[in-house]
Amino acid sequence: MQYWKSIILSYLSSILIYRWYGVAVAWAICLAGWAGVAALPDQYRAEAKVYIDTDNLMDPLLKGLTISIDPAQEIAIMLKTLITRPTLEQVTHLTDPKANALDAAGLEERVTNLQRKISIRQLETKNYYAIGFSDTDADYATLVTRTLLSILQDNRVGSTRLDMDTVRAFINKQIADY
Repeated sequence: MQYWKSIILSYLSSILIYRWYGVAVAWAICLAGWAGVAALPDQYRAEAKVYIDTDNLMDPLLKGLTISIDPAQEIAIMLKTLITRPTLEQVTHLTDPKANALDAAGLEERVTNLQRKISIRQLETKNYYAIGFSDTDADYATLVTRTLLSILQDNRVGSTRLDMDTVRAFINKQIADY
């Protein structure tokens, strides 16, 4: 027991003697860390949470008459088309007024940059997704996210209208046949 007591006392006396060196080293590390963090560029993330409604009001009426589409597959296709090259080119042209003056290599670079920074992930609830974009400019990140949402909404509304027209034509044909 005496042996351990002498070791602990020697360590404590060493700590007391060299405490100011320890404080100086800690301050130097903190200052270097703070300077490193201050040198990092700001990153802004705009994220929108979207519920994609796949419930079709006509499903009960058309059960057995038409082919039903798997809603999960429909959503997967919608989200995959959201990050395809033609859609991202459209996003580039909508968010950057100077995009029309870009050559093919510049446009390819912009599209690749968009693909890298866009994230789509499913949230806890069924059909609930988060669409996000990260950039060093907060306004640009928000603009790209809004553009992606409007494209997703336009595609969904367009397909819903097409489905409604198809259903209407089918029902009218069935009524005429009857």
